[in-house]
Amino acid sequence: MAPSQRVAAAEGAHLERPPYEPPTASIPDAPEVPGKWLPQYSRDRKSYVVPGLDGIRETETLARATTHAKTLDDTSALTDWRLRATVLGLARNPELLDGLNLGGADHLSELSFGDKLALTGVANRAARRAGADDGSDFGTKLHGYLQAVLEGVLTLEQVPEVLQPYLLVLFEAMRRHGLSFVATMTERTVFIPATGMVGTFDFLAITADGTLVVGDLKTASSIDYGWLSIGVQLAQYASAVMMLSWDGSHWEAMPQVSQVVAKVVSVPKDAPVPTCRIYTVDLRLGMEMVDEANRVRAIHEAARRAASNPELRRPDDELIAWADGDPVLLTHTPPPVAVA
Repeated sequence: MAPSQRVAAAEGAHLERPPYEPPTASIPDAPEVPGKWLPQYSRDRKSYVVPGLDGIRETETLARATTHAKTLDDTSALTDWRLRATVLGLARNPELLDGLNLGGADHLSELSFGDKLALTGVANRAARRAGADDGSDFGTKLHGYLQAVLEGVLTLEQVPEVLQPYLLVLFEAMRRHGLSFVATMTERTVFIPATGMVGTFDFLAITADGTLVVGDLKTASSIDYGWLSIGVQLAQYASAVMMLSWDGSHWEAMPQVSQVVAKVVSVPKDAPVPTCRIYTVDLRLGMEMVDEANRVRAIHEAARRAASNPELRRPDDELIAWADGDPVLLTHTPPPVAVA
């Protein structure tokens, strides 16, 4: 055992720190819905692997709509939070550094691609041990059990006791707001022409006046800083034209849903008592933000591709900067530049 894996005790003995597990780790995963397609992703999990859209190709890989939704976000607070979690995780679990071989590198510029991957892996494990992934683990479990109950796989009484209060308050909030879930319309994957991407909405609901709306379940402690990405995300889902069939074998027409509003059901993981608040999302403004996100992504892509290589510029590129000729290489000491 490496020295960093031991915590010195007053008597000179040592204690081993057990591997960290999120509070929800002991909760079993929700059962699968019989016959329902499970999302399939690329290796980096940034894209879906789905049946070909043209009916000819067997499969197609398309970017995830959630990635696009974050294009306009200010992520500085999230980055700071993740950095704090990483440092805390390393301070409390220094053994994560044991065996890390970076070939003597002292600077980031000296790292190989493999070294970078190794450091990213250590950083992710450290942040997880400080609780950085607790929220996403809880959200995954709650989403899974909500789907299982709505699709008739489980009764509410069969849901793990620790999650039952969150579903109870969710169902009560839906009832008070005159919202009803639609059977077979949970966790369905759709194609979005506006962005050329694929995403999975959480559920469809019917409002008190009979309008069919896209719904999203959020379990973060606060969503006050995420409304821009939420609006873009739900606007994409509402504008989808095709939906993957129940068994994932083919595409079919997307149900006609409201293009004006969507619903967010917020069930914060860390509320003192289980709480549910329902929000209405303006999809018209959301679609405007989708267009802005499309433009921003296109400008980013054009700049990466063509700013330093003008020959790669395309006729429809909106290029924010371009190189003034070739780079100048210092092959001899030049005379000083005259100052006017």
